Amino acid sequence: ENYQQFPEYKTVNADLSLDGFKRIFWIEYAHRVAGRLVAVTFFVPFLFFQFRGYLRTAMSLRLVAVFLLGGLQGLLGWYMVQSGLVNDPSVSQYRLTAHLSLAVLLYSYILWLAVGLLSDKSQSDHTGGQKRLFAGVVICIGLVAIMQFSGGFMAGTRAGFIVNTFPHMNGEWIPDMLFSLTPIWSNFFENVITIQFLHRWVAFATVVAIVVLWTARFTMRRCRIRMMLDIVVIIALCQFMLGVATLVGQVQLPVALAHQSGFVLLLSVLIILLRLVVNGLGGKVAVANPTPN
Repeated sequence: ENYQQFPEYKTVNADLSLDGFKRIFWIEYAHRVAGRLVAVTFFVPFLFFQFRGYLRTAMSLRLVAVFLLGGLQGLLGWYMVQSGLVNDPSVSQYRLTAHLSLAVLLYSYILWLAVGLLSDKSQSDHTGGQKRLFAGVVICIGLVAIMQFSGGFMAGTRAGFIVNTFPHMNGEWIPDMLFSLTPIWSNFFENVITIQFLHRWVAFATVVAIVVLWTARFTMRRCRIRMMLDIVVIIALCQFMLGVATLVGQVQLPVALAHQSGFVLLLSVLIILLRLVVNGLGGKVAVANPTPN
């Protein structure tokens, strides 16, 4: 009855049954409970380790930053939902992308800290090849970040449903509607043709960059880095194929979820690889004290 008072019910789901409402309700409810469970799972052990003196000051500050980012993520989620409780029942693509991007940033930072705690920094390698590998991994992560950003706008504007042919877009390599909006910058965030076009070609550029990065394996002495480079290129190729399958299949939910999960996996492996390279260059990270104070 509460839901029936909102524009989404009146303009989109006027024929929705109670059972149908339960399906969309439980997905949203589970998402919110999961977010709160993550907060508790993080905060309670953090207090234990903090009060037992197992954490150095630098690591404590980093973990406080994680908790604050998590709180900001929850606040941003609420702000995103509010944008859909108006006459236009779709959430703002700007807020959705911001919510997604902050989640990715938070996850990446946690993974970076975790791998730093587990990594062996004994194998220092200051060779030029190692430094070039560092720059290459950073570039690839940057491209993956842009791909995620454009993917958020793909989801927020439902651009994946507009054109479902590949590699061209309904027979056009450069669509006529590419920059049809004014001002021109709005095309990157509101023009579904431009958003999909950008997402396609950033994905392609990412795969090319990762394949080029992979060639560094032949100059690396460390077996672990060579193995990670092999894994990265395999995941990147699979992720690209999943993206194509999502597009030509008109965004079928199981394939789309696999594509989204593939992005997280690709980003994770790149972050782990970057951490290994940084440690090989003699990078340092503040870790836990071996014994309580």
